[in-house]
Amino acid sequence: VTKVSCGACHTACIGRSGELYVWGGGDGGRLGLGRDRMATQYTPTLVDSLRHERARNVSCGTSTTLVLTVTDNVGTNGRRSVKRVKGGRLYVAGPKNVLGAPFPSFGEIVINHIGVIKHIS
Repeated sequence: VTKVSCGACHTACIGRSGELYVWGGGDGGRLGLGRDRMATQYTPTLVDSLRHERARNVSCGTSTTLVLTVTDNVGTNGRRSVKRVKGGRLYVAGPKNVLGAPFPSFGEIVINHIGVIKHIS
């Protein structure tokens, strides 16, 4: 385990390979396991919807969970000052009353170039 975060009723941790595990109270979707798995999870449960990502950091709030993924340098575009990267995505799970829309599974937060949230998908 490389990171652990504890919310009021739930906990999340990141494994050595960047996999995300969650457990605790799932009401409102704060665990991000999907609509059919919002009950309490008593043991660490792998978040299948983020298997394609490598988590770098996780933060559990009172009703939400945020996950930041790894940014990888995949090369340059021919100039030393410009790097191409992949990853570095921000995901959120939680209830409608906090996020404005329900996210029982992790949804990506897209931020524009000046730091303003464009949308949550």
